[in-house]
Amino acid sequence: MGELLEWYQKEKLRRDLRRQARRGSRGGSGQGSRGASVATPAASQGGREGGFVVRISKYLKEARALGCRSFDGTGDITVAADWIKKVKDASRDMQITPDVKLTVASRLLEGIASTWWESVEGKYHGEITWADFELEFYAQYYSEYEVNVKRREYTNLKQKDGGTVKQLEQEFRTLARFLPEYAVDENRMTEHFWDALLLDIRDRATYSRHMSFS
Repeated sequence: MGELLEWYQKEKLRRDLRRQARRGSRGGSGQGSRGASVATPAASQGGREGGFVVRISKYLKEARALGCRSFDGTGDITVAADWIKKVKDASRDMQITPDVKLTVASRLLEGIASTWWESVEGKYHGEITWADFELEFYAQYYSEYEVNVKRREYTNLKQKDGGTVKQLEQEFRTLARFLPEYAVDENRMTEHFWDALLLDIRDRATYSRHMSFS
């Protein structure tokens, strides 16, 4: 089994168990099942100002102004990585919730990517989160071969003699975005970056589990 498939299956199992636990908790408290669709949480953010559709149209316009483009599912891993990075960056700049981010991202899909999204929605029966979307996106559009090539480069990445921390950071960011297991786990990203630094720099710095790579 390839590393990417193994990671995907473990991550999928972990999130499925978490979802089941949430359902059990709601059932035990006497509350009804959430049965959430993608649009339900986002609608509350729109309030009475024009309704959900108008608000999403506004977010889409802002996202495109910030560099987001439609994604049709064609191209290599670089195209997919660039697209999802743009969506994340724009969502952070707009300060929207994960549920709204999910809706905006899904509206940017077209062609075979839109068909793929419909199948994903069906699999989750409408109860899907941004984290689920991210996991499914990586599984679909990051090929095992391409990820393995990037993973080897990433694993061997070390700060070069005479190289600056800034240069290492740029190389690190470029490669890390191609590896789903690091893209969704900032702690792993931070730890690897720390290990890639020259020893004398690590000796002069202090590592903290609370360091943030971003």
